[in-house]
Amino acid sequence: MEQYQLAPMLKAELTEEEIMLKQGLRTWRIPVRKLVGIYLYDYIQMRMLVLGYNNGDKIKKVQLPVDPFQAKPFMEALLNLAPPEANLLSLEKKEALSRMGVSDMSKTAPLIILAVLFALVAVPMFPTLVHGFWDTSKTTVDLASLYQGTAPSSNYIHVKGRLAEMGVTETTEYTKNGRVTNTVETDYIPLLPPNWKQGQPIKVVLEVSEDDVSAMSDKMGQTVEVDGMIENLLWEGVPGDVLDYMAKQQASPVEGAIVIAYNSHPADYRFLSYIVFGVVVLICLIIGVVIVIQSRRNA
Repeated sequence: MEQYQLAPMLKAELTEEEIMLKQGLRTWRIPVRKLVGIYLYDYIQMRMLVLGYNNGDKIKKVQLPVDPFQAKPFMEALLNLAPPEANLLSLEKKEALSRMGVSDMSKTAPLIILAVLFALVAVPMFPTLVHGFWDTSKTTVDLASLYQGTAPSSNYIHVKGRLAEMGVTETTEYTKNGRVTNTVETDYIPLLPPNWKQGQPIKVVLEVSEDDVSAMSDKMGQTVEVDGMIENLLWEGVPGDVLDYMAKQQASPVEGAIVIAYNSHPADYRFLSYIVFGVVVLICLIIGVVIVIQSRRNA
């Protein structure tokens, strides 16, 4: 039994009777004598290996991307063992794939790559998309209802409550080449109902950006009315270390804290969405054009 490396994640074992291909957790076993088609065609920066074989009354196909240099010893050994009529390497791609009933993966590759890139951005951006395009109607809520766990009809809210005497400031440093290039401060201030007393749970926290900190500093301990966006979708929320410090600072437990991004408007989230997806679409278009041009050259 001979073993071959066809690609970084693809291995093959070859005997006179069988080909065994392994990629991750998947394994393919193909009888050598039942091969009816062996073909290679260009696929992005690699080559696509196509193997067709008889399986009862139908032809089964396997298509796997391989490194042309790593796969060369395997191809030479396989062609020596396989039926001569299975060697379709001398045919044009369209004819060879047609004989095996195989679709040309190089034509769908651009769509797959673009879809993957889009998904990689869309998933992390999901909360931003919801806040920008779903939470568009502002609703007035009673702070006491938030403390009781009642969800508002929209995450974009107007609410009245008392700010705690103190808040927690989180400092984020951005570095380049080991040097701090920028520092951003965010304040987290408990928002309390009128009858709240120290020792009772804190369940709502106001997140105040650096630009708005000065406007809030004179209102600490006072009753305020604020507009903002509840940011508690998926991974949103107050950082755990901030919550721990806040609990010690306020001598009160912080339970299931709802974070309200002060002065945040749906338009802010839409603007960010447009910028991010605009850049992604541009990158996808460039990649798509390059792949299509390369695929046509290799056709």
